[in-house]
Amino acid sequence: MRLPRHVALGLVAAAGCNQIWGLDQVDLADQPDKKTRIRLQLQIARTTDEGYADPTLEYRVLQPPPVIQLGLVGEPLAEDVYRPDDGGTISYSTTFVGQRWRLAYTLAGGVPREVQWSPPAEDQLPLLVEPLVGRAERLPVPAGSGYAITPLGSPLSHTQPRVFTTGLWTESAFSGTSPGATFNYDFGANAVSQSGLLGAPEPARGDHGVLADYKNLNGCRVTSGVAVFGVPDLVAGQLTAPSPQPTYFSADKQVRLTFAGSPVGARLQALLGDRAAPADLLRMEYGYAPSLGISGFTRPAPTPVLDFFLPGPPMIAFANCTFAPMQLFQTESFADSPELTERFFRVVHVEAANQRVRGALTLTSGFAAVVTSSDYNFFTDFTVAAPRKVVLSRAGSQLADLDDLTQEAEPLALGAEPLELSFGIESGSTLVTDSFDVTLYSIAGSALTAERIYTSTERKLSIDPSLLRPGTEYVFELRAYRGRPSAARADFSIHTYPQYVASIFTRTFKTAP
Repeated sequence: MRLPRHVALGLVAAAGCNQIWGLDQVDLADQPDKKTRIRLQLQIARTTDEGYADPTLEYRVLQPPPVIQLGLVGEPLAEDVYRPDDGGTISYSTTFVGQRWRLAYTLAGGVPREVQWSPPAEDQLPLLVEPLVGRAERLPVPAGSGYAITPLGSPLSHTQPRVFTTGLWTESAFSGTSPGATFNYDFGANAVSQSGLLGAPEPARGDHGVLADYKNLNGCRVTSGVAVFGVPDLVAGQLTAPSPQPTYFSADKQVRLTFAGSPVGARLQALLGDRAAPADLLRMEYGYAPSLGISGFTRPAPTPVLDFFLPGPPMIAFANCTFAPMQLFQTESFADSPELTERFFRVVHVEAANQRVRGALTLTSGFAAVVTSSDYNFFTDFTVAAPRKVVLSRAGSQLADLDDLTQEAEPLALGAEPLELSFGIESGSTLVTDSFDVTLYSIAGSALTAERIYTSTERKLSIDPSLLRPGTEYVFELRAYRGRPSAARADFSIHTYPQYVASIFTRTFKTAP
């Protein structure tokens, strides 16, 4: 799809009322008491039944309902109710209007998220979203089903092959070489969903498959050949051939990625100080994203880490390269498909990471961007203002400078009063931040366990000290986002591109026994 460098997609909510796989479609009819309600919904990026990216996002209520707690900042939280029958709304007291207050919600099996805000008293209903890529309706995968793919013009073997699907976005990777022109792919045994539960791709919904062969060359993993096909129905115990079989395209494309602005490595060194490693890790990938209407950072980095350390977009990647700091980087030649170009969005996902290693523990800070282009020339400048100068206080008195490594061994006596986490951001006329996520992790050996995620548009947070266990080591990760232009108006559903995130780990701290 051909797009300008900066893209903003308006969001349109779908209406209806059915329940499939525990997700209710939302009726967005206006209500008279908007000023004391907020909406918390699933935001879904779909493809059309013709197999193209759908510019209209769908909204559904969350099922099962999340656990909800509300309270003013500095006061205890009280249990409240999520209302699926009212379009996924949560009511709050009129006494909250004009004050900072807390909404904590926990999805089934998820990490508690606490939003600290003061939504403006406007007609616009405040909106929080949880992203899903691919339609909500997902059929079960028949056992032993898959595809027998014999591309026209295929080589006599397939090297390091991967198979992707669209509509329901999945990926699977294989090592070594598969002999023969036909690649036999057991979908149920190998496919991994990039978002949500695994389901069966459907030809009637316009779903497609992609067979890609890869080679390693000069720090790049690039496609040597690509074939895109309309998926046949999955049949239990059978590998079904696409009809017609797809055309195999060979490598003849290159991406050029230009960096502007202050060198990102110098910014990381200045932000991290003595927490910085001497060298940064730079990596980029080129390919196709399903939507530019949702956040570009919805896919967590895998555990263990394979390529990227920070979250990125669900995508079909045809080039994945490490590179040294430079103003212009050009990939090795790779294969691409004109069919995908017409159906989805060309993107480059690029990351600059810096790792602090302390014994078995690794803390990765860095910058990431997802940028678009109508051709193979991409540009990024990481124009997001990163968090810095992080301080933990109580009753206006500083408890800990969380940038200062010399204080790391000192235990913190926290008391019962609320704590305040405050921080600054980088300065610069081109640097912008729309919102922040702050994750509190507990540490055990090499393992980080997310205890709570805080969301805010302000550079301060209230921390309940009862969440911190005695004699336990913790660390904060602060993420600053650019590409959420309506967050300050309490609408987290709007996303614009390019998207940027800066992620900074503080030093660790330990609570007193």
